Amino acid sequence: MKKSIGDNEIPRGWSFEQGLELVKKAGYDGIELWLGEVPWFQMSTTDAQVRELRRKVEDAGLVVSNVSTGLHWKYSLSARDPKLREEGIRIVRRQIETAQMLGTDAILVVAGLVTAEVPYNEVYN
Repeated sequence: MKKSIGDNEIPRGWSFEQGLELVKKAGYDGIELWLGEVPWFQMSTTDAQVRELRRKVEDAGLVVSNVSTGLHWKYSLSARDPKLREEGIRIVRRQIETAQMLGTDAILVVAGLVTAEVPYNEVYN
């Protein structure tokens, strides 16, 4: 079994490289990259920048375990507002694209969010 930790756990104000060094030193095998949660990995991060993130991860002796995001709490795939849903879908697409570039086959998706306006049975469907 391999262990990984999210890059959203890297202390604020630290560089990505500093965080990778700490992750490796702490005995982890990989890093989970959180799209939109950290300054180095945003929806606006270019493909070239994503490939550079992979190089930095590999240079640190780690692998990318998966691509995650907290953006689906705001842009829920089960939102009634079609604009919010469409943005949620765009986020998933970018997760898939970046996962391929980062050499991982795993992403974390929050498939739906139960709220006062959107009940469980609607989210489940």
